[in-house]
Amino acid sequence: MKTVSLDADIQAVFEQRGVECQVSLAGRVTIDTSPDLRLLLLQRLESPGCQILTLDFGESAYVDTSGLAILVEILKAARDKGRRSLFVGFGSGRGNV
Repeated sequence: MKTVSLDADIQAVFEQRGVECQVSLAGRVTIDTSPDLRLLLLQRLESPGCQILTLDFGESAYVDTSGLAILVEILKAARDKGRRSLFVGFGSGRGNV
């Protein structure tokens, strides 16, 4: 398990579970945090051991349109590499999308 603080607004925890890479996000995904988050997620997809990328938004308080754009980009990048991506934790009642 590895924790990365992108800035004061968001933190990402990375876990490798066999062929699944899970990234749990806590905080706010905004136009300010999106560029670093994008790079981290694309790097995870490049990892040979990451066949399934799961993003857990259960602790995310907010995702703006730049965050949604990243999700679309990650879906496309995973598909282009023959990998799967899963997004979980939306609608947990803790925040807004």
